[in-house]
Amino acid sequence: MNMLVFTLPGTPITYYGEEIGMGNILATNLNESYNVDTLLSKSPMQWDNSSNAGFSEGSHTWLPISTDYYTVNVDVQKTQPRSALMLYQELSLLHANELLLNRGWFCYLKTDSQFVVYTREMDGIDRIFLVVLNFGESSLLNLKQMISSIPTKVRIRLSTNSTNKGSEVDTQAIALGKGEGLILEYNTKTLLHHQTDFRDRCFVSNRACYSSVLNILYSCARHLDERDEDTGILFCSKHLQ
Repeated sequence: MNMLVFTLPGTPITYYGEEIGMGNILATNLNESYNVDTLLSKSPMQWDNSSNAGFSEGSHTWLPISTDYYTVNVDVQKTQPRSALMLYQELSLLHANELLLNRGWFCYLKTDSQFVVYTREMDGIDRIFLVVLNFGESSLLNLKQMISSIPTKVRIRLSTNSTNKGSEVDTQAIALGKGEGLILEYNTKTLLHHQTDFRDRCFVSNRACYSSVLNILYSCARHLDERDEDTGILFCSKHLQ
């Protein structure tokens, strides 16, 4: 879920505990009135495996601590390279450092009961992030059927399975485990939102373009026709917004 949050357009919002994969609890035997709908998903933050999960030095907490706090806590996950916390930190850094994720276009390719597949891209940057999320059982996915121009091999920029990071996958047969997510990356001169077949699937709130020569982000026209050869800046034959 964190991979979805950090790669969709907009500001990523995290509810405490999601960064370490804390689950919900069922709070019972409480003396004070409470809202069942919200309380079922709340529990003190699990910092370590000490008393009360390191959340409080008191004899007890008003809400119960989840029984998995011995293994699901911040201290433990800081030492595990493949933990939910380490993946969260990598996703946060990727989102902070990549204009494609901050201001780029969003193009959805597939949404069903098992897969969610979409891209992030930006004018002036000749590469695409392709996000593949598997919410079902282990399966094979053919990306060539979705994007005919995609290379046969693409690189895994980030994965919920850290052992795959940096490796290449065959876009005609990507093996995805149960609940696995991938952020793929490939170079291209033809962004999807410029292609007729994808225009009705691509969206952006405020269109921005990037010049690698000047290293600037600027507001650009709705329809881009020309590129300055020296600066790399894209222009419209009519006007800039």
